[in-house]
Amino acid sequence: MFFKQVFTDQELLSRVSWIDARDVAAAHVAALEKEAAGDERIIISASLIANQEYIEAAKRAAVSLGITSVQQGVQNYNPANTGGGASFSSAKRDKILGIKITSVDDSVRDTIANFKERGWVPA
Repeated sequence: MFFKQVFTDQELLSRVSWIDARDVAAAHVAALEKEAAGDERIIISASLIANQEYIEAAKRAAVSLGITSVQQGVQNYNPANTGGGASFSSAKRDKILGIKITSVDDSVRDTIANFKERGWVPA
């Protein structure tokens, strides 16, 4: 998704719930450590964002990582033109687990940095 077009513009403008895998791991640990989490179902979803936001974050990360091969996605992107998706309340996650949620920018930057270390970034 970061380096070649795999979604249509319509799919890139669709909003999805997302979470960094490290936050899911932290939530599992917190749930084991906090008695209040017992018998609870807690949604860990970070937020609702358009798929294009991943590409926007990748463009920002590419600058600091010295990468020039990030795809552009939707031309003239306007977040107001996005839609769809189901959003979830983070109140229970925040109250019971109290975990810090990784930003999309940090998640994407760390992912692309890892790809670069592994030699997975196209020239």
